[in-house]
Amino acid sequence: IWDHPAQEHYYAGLEEGRTHLVFNATTAVEVAKQITDNYRLARRLREGAADVQRELVCADCLHGFLLETLKAFRAHFSTNL
Repeated sequence: IWDHPAQEHYYAGLEEGRTHLVFNATTAVEVAKQITDNYRLARRLREGAADVQRELVCADCLHGFLLETLKAFRAHFSTNL
């Protein structure tokens, strides 16, 4: 994941070193080298990313997240006239 301050809904399920590695313009080449030079790390990252996809960003997961988000907006902005 690019090193940045933004947060996505699925970030709570991420664990650096298991689901991803963090990098920026200065560290990108070294991080890529770490992954390509270490089969066990690459495999762990693939498996962790697959878990995140299956549990947090699958189509049904995104549908549920969007539905709950819209319900929260409705509750927050309703005027109950």
